Amino acid sequence: MQRVLLLILTAVLCSAQVFAQSDAPAGTTYYQVTKLKNPQGDLMQVERNLMLPYFQARVNDGKQLWHALYQLQSPTGDEADFDYVSVDVFSNLTDLNLPPSGQNEVVTQTFPHTTPQQFWDRVEAVSEVQSIETYTLEASVDPAASQDAGDRNELIVVNYMLVPPGSENDYLTMEKEVFQPVMQEHLKEGRMKNWSVFRRMLPGGTDFGPNYVTVDAFEDWAHMEDYNAEFYATAENVHPGKDLNEIAQRLNELRDFTRSEVWPLRTETTPPSTEEISYKVIKEGTGATPLRGQEVTWSGKVMNGEEKTLFQTASLGENWQDLVGADPYDTLWNKAVMMVGEGGVVQATTPVSRQPYGERQWGGNTPITFRIQVEKVGPPVKYGHEDLHDMITEKGLEAAKVWYAGLKRDNPEGYVFREFQMNALGYDLMGEGKEEAAIFVLDVNRQNYPDSYNTYDSLADAYSNAGNDFEAIKHFKMALQKNPESTATAEKLSKLK
Repeated sequence: MQRVLLLILTAVLCSAQVFAQSDAPAGTTYYQVTKLKNPQGDLMQVERNLMLPYFQARVNDGKQLWHALYQLQSPTGDEADFDYVSVDVFSNLTDLNLPPSGQNEVVTQTFPHTTPQQFWDRVEAVSEVQSIETYTLEASVDPAASQDAGDRNELIVVNYMLVPPGSENDYLTMEKEVFQPVMQEHLKEGRMKNWSVFRRMLPGGTDFGPNYVTVDAFEDWAHMEDYNAEFYATAENVHPGKDLNEIAQRLNELRDFTRSEVWPLRTETTPPSTEEISYKVIKEGTGATPLRGQEVTWSGKVMNGEEKTLFQTASLGENWQDLVGADPYDTLWNKAVMMVGEGGVVQATTPVSRQPYGERQWGGNTPITFRIQVEKVGPPVKYGHEDLHDMITEKGLEAAKVWYAGLKRDNPEGYVFREFQMNALGYDLMGEGKEEAAIFVLDVNRQNYPDSYNTYDSLADAYSNAGNDFEAIKHFKMALQKNPESTATAEKLSKLK
């Protein structure tokens, strides 16, 4: 994912009505498709924490229509020559080709506590660009005007066509006159969400492979199966008396069907919003106000608009620690804790329009309020979880074990490994498919925090994820001994017995 804006296809497949053809801005809309390899396994984390806020800022400023990230789900194995597809949509080439100075300005405004160089270094470290292509829309079946803006297209099928020079007009005519009415009927019957035809604009020519793409959008896999089961019957109903075999033969003469891919949606921007996150001091602190670099011990909870508690740190035991500014991209937490001194309480409320779609669903489509109490302001410390992750990624688990053992023996005060950060690292490693490393990290956390039931619960999750039910059951039981009221732990244990 390099500094060339990481973009992808199918604005019409976005749930927001701005991408319906009838609502699209005048002129050509450009869809740039960037296919990415994910060698370290942590691209999704960078996408959620860095790229999504970056592109959302561009959408809010009117410089971009949409951004999303899809994952390649099919084909797999040797045929899977990329892992993710990053997608952005623009109404003009000027915004699409924003120079580095303009990109850096967006980074500075979105993440004031980091530098553009740090931002781009982190982005480039987790991905390898395989190809970048720009498309324009040639035909589309538009969603119904009544479609809910929150009704997303979770799954798309991307079909690649190689159309030889001189056949482009005949091919597009067949797509529009023969297939578009069929797709319109599927949409009417609720078997698909959208259908589109795109032409590759850059790079040009057939020397670069397929030059046209059709995209079928679905709500889920079942939706797609219904479409496939009814495809030919629907075509016969829409074109009564026509020889479908003859149509298929003519289509094959006009283009070569080269490949089909399935992309589930992973992240996307929301429609533009001018609303801001609001901050309110509930109680002024009586102690020192934290500065960047200092460690803050804090407690807090997240509430929806009905003041229902969605999550609270107390449910996981002890208070949490974080360094102010250590994660420069967590702008909400950094800003909030620097507003009050030790003992103070501050809350930040994110309006619905500024929430990602997943957060909207989690919060019940209401504003989400994060209330934080600053329990203690301490001196700077050096966290070790990031260095441990780097060791695992770059040199392997055994080297990381040797490094950690050496630290504990020779420099026990040099690094601290806090419970919250190590717990998060363990789950990140599980998400990256590094089961043994996750077990090691979470077992270290259990040893460092033997009184915390959550360290046992998380280690049990890691064992369960790795297929070791014996150890998972043992550690879930230990977690329940520490906290018999944990219904979540009890439920997970019951599923393994």
